[in-house]
Amino acid sequence: TIMSDLPKIGQLDSAYFITKPHSFDRRLFDVRLRVPSVRISATLVSTVLRACADMLLNIPRYPCVHKPASISTVGCDPSKQRVILFTPKKSFDDISKELSIILQDEPHLKTCMFIYRVRRLWACYDEDITPNLPFSYIFRVLRWNCLNINIVLEPFEVCLGYSYWTADQILKAALPSSFDEVTTAFEAVGHLAHMNLREHQLPFRHFIGQVILDKNPRLKTVVNKLDAIDTTFRFFKMEVLAGENDFLCTVKENGCHFQFDFSRVYWNSRLQKEHERVVSKLHAKSDVLLDMMAGVGPFALPAARNGVFAYANDLNPDSYKALCHNVKANKLQAKVRAFNMDAREFVKFIVKKVLVEHPKSKEWPSFNHVTMNLPASSISFLDAFAPDMRQDVISRIEEVLRGNISEPLDFHDVRDVGPNKRMVCISFVLPTHAAYNTDFKHSVKSLSSPQIASDEPNQVTSKQSSPRRTDRNSTSTVDDDVPCNKIPHIDTNLC
Repeated sequence: TIMSDLPKIGQLDSAYFITKPHSFDRRLFDVRLRVPSVRISATLVSTVLRACADMLLNIPRYPCVHKPASISTVGCDPSKQRVILFTPKKSFDDISKELSIILQDEPHLKTCMFIYRVRRLWACYDEDITPNLPFSYIFRVLRWNCLNINIVLEPFEVCLGYSYWTADQILKAALPSSFDEVTTAFEAVGHLAHMNLREHQLPFRHFIGQVILDKNPRLKTVVNKLDAIDTTFRFFKMEVLAGENDFLCTVKENGCHFQFDFSRVYWNSRLQKEHERVVSKLHAKSDVLLDMMAGVGPFALPAARNGVFAYANDLNPDSYKALCHNVKANKLQAKVRAFNMDAREFVKFIVKKVLVEHPKSKEWPSFNHVTMNLPASSISFLDAFAPDMRQDVISRIEEVLRGNISEPLDFHDVRDVGPNKRMVCISFVLPTHAAYNTDFKHSVKSLSSPQIASDEPNQVTSKQSSPRRTDRNSTSTVDDDVPCNKIPHIDTNLC
């Protein structure tokens, strides 16, 4: 394994970056490194690179071959020369020995005319290095010059500046060493980067934002989340850390373009794959989507683009406005119908339109797929799909009576008694098998469960007497003084 030659940035004064978070001196991050190099003919570069692979300079994202910055003292055309950088772990003598072995095997050198040309060797090198060069090294260089091979070994200064270092490397050098980690992760929403900085990082938030902005050229704005998501409209307050004060974002996702004010609506770019997964389950010919918390349309619009009809609703007026704009911008008016309502009221409205006002209408198709993109509380909205209240009450009564009750039934909606809880009154004729069978005495009493809400919640009224006889035509026990055709009528309040 070849070890990296990458130097490190020294620890800097972190207090400086609090006072100048945007205008700090980028030169503070410059790191200079002197390495040995060989200036050689461009035709020999590939040969040297192959043979000296383990001796080359190994700095990530930094090339080891450069064009010469000036004309060589040996008088060659710089456009026909290249500078190859070597690791500082190798000396000039090590490099010259290796080059001597490589170059003596070059085919074109064997046919070279031996021309004795002594050049001014000392001018090719740094004055501090040349006097210390060993004689064997000088001899090899003289031999190359005699063969008319223009090779110059010289020191080369590598400068790694602010533009080279990653955001993580810069922040580690600039922030206090006591920080266990630095935050460079962000959610990209169009031209905007959304960060969630920890409390101990907040004094450096503007500097962190500026570094993120510098290192991501396509970004124009960096913001930090200030508090939790608004419980009603699902957006959060944010602070601009660096860049423009512009929250109007344009995003392309799953083939659709979305435009919205990120400071006023909910959007999470990390959910793109989840949006795609859910939409892929829908079929254009058979499915109709009911999107109760549609936001700006990440489910409804891609589904509509695939041919699915969608009812899309959001309580947030800004989301609704963006939703309508996005529907029009993507030319999906024929496939998406947008609403700005409470989710439960939206379901009731659509059900009424589909089942009551426009049954079997192509304009109001019946939905068979529902999305609720509200992670914190979507389950609580399932009561919008609870069974019909009247049928639910009848089913509960029939379960206790162990049999069916029949018309006439009088069902009355009384009032609200609490959040998501209503009182209703139902009047019905008690079935014969329940009215006169002692086995059902407990069942009739149990009809008034702890959920019953009334002035006397445990009272069930029926006309029965205590004396009993056994009906010859039935195994039931019935009252002596109550005719079999006199069936009790029940009135009970339930919640």
